[in-house]
Amino acid sequence: MDVKVLAICDTEKQYAIKLMEAFCEKKNLGFQVHAFSNVAELEQFVKRSPLEILLIPGKLMSEKFQRLNIGKIILLSDGEVYEEFSDYESIYKYQSAEHILKEILCYYAEYAKPVTGINYRKKEFEVYGVYSPIGRCGKSALARALAGIFGRKRKTLLLDLQSFSAYPEQLGEEELWDLADMIYFLRQGKKTFLYKLGSIVQSEKNFDYILPMKAPADLRSVTLAEWTELLEKLSADSDYQVIVLDFGNEVCGLFGLLSQCTKVYTPMLSDSDSKRKMWNFEKILKVENFEKVLESICKISIPAGVEKTNVKAFMEEWAERNVTS
Repeated sequence: MDVKVLAICDTEKQYAIKLMEAFCEKKNLGFQVHAFSNVAELEQFVKRSPLEILLIPGKLMSEKFQRLNIGKIILLSDGEVYEEFSDYESIYKYQSAEHILKEILCYYAEYAKPVTGINYRKKEFEVYGVYSPIGRCGKSALARALAGIFGRKRKTLLLDLQSFSAYPEQLGEEELWDLADMIYFLRQGKKTFLYKLGSIVQSEKNFDYILPMKAPADLRSVTLAEWTELLEKLSADSDYQVIVLDFGNEVCGLFGLLSQCTKVYTPMLSDSDSKRKMWNFEKILKVENFEKVLESICKISIPAGVEKTNVKAFMEEWAERNVTS
């Protein structure tokens, strides 16, 4: 497999070096990263080795770069507009390296050729579900706790398949990419899945996650076949070993997707209404021939005294006692 090169050119030498170092810390980036502080050094390098991506400020950009062996040029913007290069994508340079890299990968995913020579398919790839027909039972807290535990030894991705987000990142004005963008990309039939994935994922201490869809209609529009395709892509084309799915009730093909899980963790409350809901859920699974889901369910009974106090802490403690990484 040919090694792809990403070059950063900026007269602010320390900026270019720091950005290069931050990019190099990213595992499985798929690029060699080089930093240059002057255009002459960059030109000499390109004559010897082609670039897949060049990141360069508008003030250093010139038409000669269009004639060199450079796949994609992205401008580093400090807020000043260069009309002669308005056709090029630009990224604001004074933001975190993580945000810059996400934007690079997003632009590159639209341009790049399919990745060849890499196959991440693993002997071990597991999907765990967290679902309950009962509301307000600490389900999402359990999903995050499980992802954190699995992520201690295996690369883990958490996907939130609920109608409304509780993520603080989505409460601000900034528009962040989410699961709807990932599904849209798959629907386009593009083969550069890895680059788009890299531009969308967020990270916590032990696991990665993709922000949930903001609109319930977007969630309901995703078919079981599309959810299955996403899981197959994650298995074949990424280095994730564990996927944790935090289910809501509006997922199309819910039972079919639950049946693809190694285990389904199901929190339960102790009141009579909750017990009836659980009984009806299990009955429907039997009627619709989803015995496999029934066999995979791990019930978690929440004591009555906990229900109105701290369910989140209970779920975290339960996961630590009962789940191994």
